[in-house]
Amino acid sequence: MNDRKQKYKSNLVNDLCVEAQNLRRCLAALPQFKWVLDSVPERKNVLGSFLSRLYQQVEAKLTFAVSHKLSAIGVTIRCLMFDGMAVSKTRDIGEIIKIAEEESERLCPGLGMRWTSKPLDFSVYNDKE
Repeated sequence: MNDRKQKYKSNLVNDLCVEAQNLRRCLAALPQFKWVLDSVPERKNVLGSFLSRLYQQVEAKLTFAVSHKLSAIGVTIRCLMFDGMAVSKTRDIGEIIKIAEEESERLCPGLGMRWTSKPLDFSVYNDKE
């Protein structure tokens, strides 16, 4: 931990915050990520926005690649959603998750990306009621 005043009561959380700040500084300094940094509008937390955009790029590329892999083996992709997708129930969901994780690992070795499933919630909320 550095000598700065602790922001949280937990030493672990404070250590994780420091590590995340170091990570985003190091990644933002790499030439291959300059295009991500350049895409961040000037605001208070430029490095935080940079890291968020970088994560979103990885998620989007993996989601797109996994959707193509699943489509190629006959799984119908109903729609892509943020960091996942809605698929038809033509195969066992465990098999679909296994394929998604294997494809993610093939594209980003060592990432250890884990996929899961959950039911879609199509309800509409009206907070005025």
